Amino acid sequence: MRTLRFTRLFKIIPVKLVFLCCLPVFYNTAGAQVHLFEINPAVNGQFRAALPDTAAGIFREGGNPAGLSEAGLSETGLLSVGAFAETGTHRQVQQPSGLFYGSFFAEGTQKVNSWHVSGSVSLNRGISENQQFLSRAPVHNYNPYQWTDTTGGSWTNNLVSLRGVAGSPLLGGRFAAGLSAEYDVMQGARQNTERPLFQYSRYQLRAGLSYHLSDQTEAGLSLHFGESNQEKEIGFFNQLDTFVLLLRGIGTFSQTSFNSASRTYQAHQTGGGIQLLRRTSQMVYSYALSYTSSDEGAQTGISNPIPAGNWQQQLLQSRNAVRFQSSAVHHEFRFIGELLLGEGTDPLLGGINTELMRVSALLGWETINSLSGRKHGLSLHLLDYSMKDRVSLSEQLHTRLMLEAALTMPMFQNTLLVKYQPGVSLPLQNKLSFRSANAVISRIFEPDFDFLDHTVLAQKVSLNWLKDLGSYDLGVGMRFQYQLGLNAGSSFITQNRSFGALFLLIRY
Repeated sequence: MRTLRFTRLFKIIPVKLVFLCCLPVFYNTAGAQVHLFEINPAVNGQFRAALPDTAAGIFREGGNPAGLSEAGLSETGLLSVGAFAETGTHRQVQQPSGLFYGSFFAEGTQKVNSWHVSGSVSLNRGISENQQFLSRAPVHNYNPYQWTDTTGGSWTNNLVSLRGVAGSPLLGGRFAAGLSAEYDVMQGARQNTERPLFQYSRYQLRAGLSYHLSDQTEAGLSLHFGESNQEKEIGFFNQLDTFVLLLRGIGTFSQTSFNSASRTYQAHQTGGGIQLLRRTSQMVYSYALSYTSSDEGAQTGISNPIPAGNWQQQLLQSRNAVRFQSSAVHHEFRFIGELLLGEGTDPLLGGINTELMRVSALLGWETINSLSGRKHGLSLHLLDYSMKDRVSLSEQLHTRLMLEAALTMPMFQNTLLVKYQPGVSLPLQNKLSFRSANAVISRIFEPDFDFLDHTVLAQKVSLNWLKDLGSYDLGVGMRFQYQLGLNAGSSFITQNRSFGALFLLIRY
């Protein structure tokens, strides 16, 4: 049994490149693109600062659409176009060397009789350069039953996302009901001579009900259901120097060659949650508890599909927020706790061969001065992840602590908003153990182990200029991020990755 293990406290893995800003065009779309093919076990470890636009409530904390009518959303519209680029040497084995994307986003919120209605659409097109060992598209959910394209190359991707939500009070405001729907569809193709494709679609429906127990207390109940389907092709066209790795765990795999083949993934997701909200003259307290169960099966082939593994996940999440309000200054504290359990059934053995456990805890604090518009806050995030493969006797463990600060300051009579976010992440444990090395271990898991062992510092700067032109507002925004990775070995080698974005918007 060979073991790679490091537990040095002052080793840092990157604060992720999804940048949070006041404009949903990049929060909803570009963030998904940045993490399109990353397989980092802690991809969901990005800090989520408290959102200033809505007070803590069942809509934000619990995702209950019945709370939309009380979320403080104004009747506005937003149009935005933009572009972003990401490039650098600090990347995982399945992460592209560069991302270059254009984006369009439109959002509207209206009140129709007693209903509050909000909807959005986003369109994105771009290219992922130098994509090695591409496995699946576009969302990583820890499913170990993947195949990797060893040819590599650059991919073009197109993503369309639609969102809609409606909520209304009922029976004189004693009750409220709401519905929401999400739909994502994506297609991509490799730009080499061989052009295998992938396509992905997902929808999710959510229904919610809330009840005012008193003038200060409100309770909610929500249910959600979703499905996703994705298809990934492999096409080598008689090339003899390439092959496919069929993964069934950390070190469990098989190797084969295809002229062409197709693999599909079909997933079902169900769940629900409860929410509780209490308001006083100076405090808002919100609590939400949710449970989600998902099942995803993989199949290879079209005319005679063969089972390629089944992956099941159980997610338990608790979201809490306390907001203290005064005439000028608001303080908000948030806590998010998650427990994710997963297990996979191997298609050849017919039994469970992979197990996952991920525990996450996030604590955030933010202060908002309503007179000056200045905000500052801190986020602390602890993440523990473990994945075991019973067949190959392999195990992957990772524990880390992340810290991020944020300072937002308006300038030039509040027409320019500047936000600065330094971040650091400290792996407390990084371990990869296996019985014997093989192609999967040496090509994928060992390089990722080295990546997770890097020391990385991140700096983010956001500039937003907004001008009131009477019937509408015109805005221009820029985002910059630079992360530096330091090799933890004997040789002191640095790697870096840069991110930049520019967008134009109209708010009316």
